[in-house]
Amino acid sequence: MEHRPPLQRIVRVYGELQGGLHSMANVVGNVIFIVVALVVVAAAGALALTLLGTLVGLVGLAIKVGLVIGAIYLVWMVVRKLTQTA
Repeated sequence: MEHRPPLQRIVRVYGELQGGLHSMANVVGNVIFIVVALVVVAAAGALALTLLGTLVGLVGLAIKVGLVIGAIYLVWMVVRKLTQTA
């Protein structure tokens, strides 16, 4: 046991406790930061994949709509040609 005055002993123990708490606070802060960063990255990735899937789905829909409109136009041209008076 050290032979220091009680006040110095209390100050030294308090300083050691503060250092330990500061270190633990840094660890907890880093863990929280990493978890939040992972959640943000996952949310951004999910949003990007959702938008990509929507665009791919719309491309397929646009092709189908184009085919239907083309078929209607082709039928319309045939009907006009057959009903045209000479």
